Amino acid sequence: MSSLDFLDAVLSETLTEEEYLQERRARSESSASTVQAVLTNVKLFCIDQAQSDFGMILLQLKQDADKTGRPAKSLVFFQRFVNWLHAEHKNLEMPSNHFGHFEPYRPKCVATIRNYVGQLRLYFKKVVGIEISSEKLDDFLTYPAIGEVEEAQALTHDEFRHIVSNIKNPKRQMLYLIKKDTCSRIGAMCQLRLENFNITTRPIQITFPAHIMKKNKRGESRTVKKYVTQENESGLLKLLESYSDPRDIVFGTNAVPKKAIHNEEKFWNKLVKRLGYTEVYRHNGRLKKNIHSIKAFTETQAEKAVNKFYADAYGDHDEYLKQYIRWSEDEKIQKFKTMQPLLNLFTRIEKIHDKNLIDENNYLKTKIEVMEDQLIDVMLNLDALKSQNVTSRKS
Repeated sequence: MSSLDFLDAVLSETLTEEEYLQERRARSESSASTVQAVLTNVKLFCIDQAQSDFGMILLQLKQDADKTGRPAKSLVFFQRFVNWLHAEHKNLEMPSNHFGHFEPYRPKCVATIRNYVGQLRLYFKKVVGIEISSEKLDDFLTYPAIGEVEEAQALTHDEFRHIVSNIKNPKRQMLYLIKKDTCSRIGAMCQLRLENFNITTRPIQITFPAHIMKKNKRGESRTVKKYVTQENESGLLKLLESYSDPRDIVFGTNAVPKKAIHNEEKFWNKLVKRLGYTEVYRHNGRLKKNIHSIKAFTETQAEKAVNKFYADAYGDHDEYLKQYIRWSEDEKIQKFKTMQPLLNLFTRIEKIHDKNLIDENNYLKTKIEVMEDQLIDVMLNLDALKSQNVTSRKS
């Protein structure tokens, strides 16, 4: 690169696409992944609708915006992209992963489309140099009507037990069991290292560092401590024995989080389909018993055992997580222990309702109370005798 080219790059009013992706990747891998998904879709849209390269269309939009001082054509571009995202395109295929596999194009739901518009607006501002306010977009764009969205389904105990019982790899089986115990996202699970496990406490404590946790809308994330059920202690301890370096990744199959997540989602989907859990949601085509259903399972049990607030807090929902972090260690453990029996898949804990035992327990309680009263009387009598002795000596 010549000195003139370098100067142009430094003094440029916009970022290159690669620079922008690097900026988003520095924030989080998932953020960069979302932007990449938007770009994949919009580039396919340009080819499908205009038989033109995305870069060429952006150049024309930029020239028009500079000439007129208004982003009118860009707004029309956004509207047509919104319409295209919601439509079915049987002739098109989308890359399904980083290995070059493709799958049929699926129409996007309204929530995803709105997210794509927000991401593309920021891309236009930083990379293209066309600034469009969110207010202008809201005024101009018409989104598809929100269709019926089916309620997300959590796994039942029988379904989850059936699935994990058919996982032959102990490491992978333990991944899903601990994911269940900690109500954690698969992305965070795949990044846990040996140093994050405290096996000296009971229940075993796992620390999820802030940098592997999902960021909130403000770009913040928090370090969170979660726990392991007694049912899974021995299996986890046996797995951890195979690691020695504190920096060893425990569950992830790849040092690159995105690839590790893909591996687990692909394995899970293949397994549950083989076991007969093939039902999908009508609004997005995803499996109803997907890998995220594990987290929904734990939140369901947390709500049953404690309350909805605790379920949202233990499930890392932003506003509730603030309170969870403020609770003392004893408070967190006590709530977890209350939930623990409902998390168990293979251990059954029952309350005993035996009339003879209840009667015997009541009888023993009564006897103890009588003995305590007798002991108090004896102590009072001893004190009285001591007082008499002292009085006699003085006389």
